[in-house]
Amino acid sequence: MKRVKGLAVVSLMSLSAVALAGCGTGAAPSSAGSPGKPVTIVVASWAGTNVTNGIIDAQLAAFNKAHPSIHAVYRPISGDYETLLKTEFVAGDAPDIITLNNGGEAPTFESEGVVVPLNSYIAQSHYSLGDFFSGAMNMFKAGNTVYGLPRDQSPLVLYYNPAMFKQAGISGPPTTWAQMQADAQKLTNVSAKVYGLVQTPQEPRWAQFIYQAGGSVMNPAMTKMTLNTPAALQGFSYFVHLYRMGVAAQPSQVGATWGGQALGMGHAAMTLEGAWAIPYLQDTYPKTPFAIATLPRGPVNNESLDFPTAWAITKDAAHPKQAHGRLSAI
Repeated sequence: MKRVKGLAVVSLMSLSAVALAGCGTGAAPSSAGSPGKPVTIVVASWAGTNVTNGIIDAQLAAFNKAHPSIHAVYRPISGDYETLLKTEFVAGDAPDIITLNNGGEAPTFESEGVVVPLNSYIAQSHYSLGDFFSGAMNMFKAGNTVYGLPRDQSPLVLYYNPAMFKQAGISGPPTTWAQMQADAQKLTNVSAKVYGLVQTPQEPRWAQFIYQAGGSVMNPAMTKMTLNTPAALQGFSYFVHLYRMGVAAQPSQVGATWGGQALGMGHAAMTLEGAWAIPYLQDTYPKTPFAIATLPRGPVNNESLDFPTAWAITKDAAHPKQAHGRLSAI
């Protein structure tokens, strides 16, 4: 995760020239690359929306048309994506290409060697990394070793239901912590299971409040926790206070699995999510109105955490040379 100020420009579904690698056991029987048959490679990520999956399918189809010796297939993974991947890595059964999540297990996968360095493929293809934001690229590098090419990135922003705001007599989204707390209180109706804010209390959701208060989770060298500083405690305490007031709730309290779903179901007036929530809400809850704003400003700033993801080749890939190609905008 990276910190950004305000609302950053979101580049959705951007993958260029990742070195596709051969066939894991999830491939079709033709994956061995027998004469006259294309090599099959399996591209996997967490199960997204119909919109997201459809975009990836369409772009893989275009790639296959341009590379007749390769047949790339998309396999969304439902459930706990990274836990299931770990099981497949142990079994030697992983897909050929996976999405790395910098907010998740990307550093572990890199350090344990379950995804391979891409430097040689990048050099062979003469592909330029200049199109990518350096901050996103650096999230998937260890020193000079590149493990992933950015797929997309998004900051957390404030999603809110403008119809609920209007009904509560609130003219627009909150711009400060104090306004957010006051608005959440007006928007909460516990008997109807409607809360001002519905959010999973996980580190990527509370850490930005720490940074907005001028604190940090760790020191710049990433060698020491800094959660006990006055600024960090101020930011974390504000987040916890919303729950203790009863104006914030966990998704499970309203029958949802994440904040975007709670908003779509009409149980949340606000939630903190990234660009991934847009196609989900449009596709799954088309009748639920929503709008987006920058995060409310804290005592020091309105910084947000940025969530880059990337495509990577797994150690189980069997045909890196045959499958090396260019995938655009997955």
